[in-house]
Amino acid sequence: PLSAWAGLTDNPGEVAGRGPVDADACRELAGVLSGQPGVAYCLTVTTEAGQPVGHACAGTPPARDGLTAWLGGLTVRWLDVGGACDHALETASYRPGSRLAHLVRVLNPACTAPGCRRPAHRSDLDHVLAYAKGGRTCWCNIHPGCRRHHQLKQQPGWNVEMFRPGVLSWTLPHGRAYTTIAEPYPV
Repeated sequence: PLSAWAGLTDNPGEVAGRGPVDADACRELAGVLSGQPGVAYCLTVTTEAGQPVGHACAGTPPARDGLTAWLGGLTVRWLDVGGACDHALETASYRPGSRLAHLVRVLNPACTAPGCRRPAHRSDLDHVLAYAKGGRTCWCNIHPGCRRHHQLKQQPGWNVEMFRPGVLSWTLPHGRAYTTIAEPYPV
């Protein structure tokens, strides 16, 4: 968390694709990576419960003494998960663009199937309504699904609906429906 990076708290952080890490390890890792080529820092704004509501990426890591200036230079993309999709991130092709793919994985850091914990970076970016059937390659129709669940949802008796980005309903062949939302970020 930004508060831990700034030294205001000792809340744990998360290393993308690896899991939770204590605050000291996060600060040490950030210091080691500072200035390294190819290192990008992202800021995910969350609710008090850890649900993401905004996200920004920066190519240069923040210096603790320049945190305010760094924050002022970020352009936050608000993840309006409660309203109608504006399709601003939609792509005309089957594969989502890098920005859309990144934001989908920020919103859902793991496969969206009930009980599945496979990290989003190791999952397919799956269309809820198949692209071949007119489904959009957009924020409102893409979710991370591990290969197993991506293939299962195409079998008879399986159905997936997206109520809004990040919130899906899975109906399994036995008829039960499960609503999934992303695990919260550490706060």
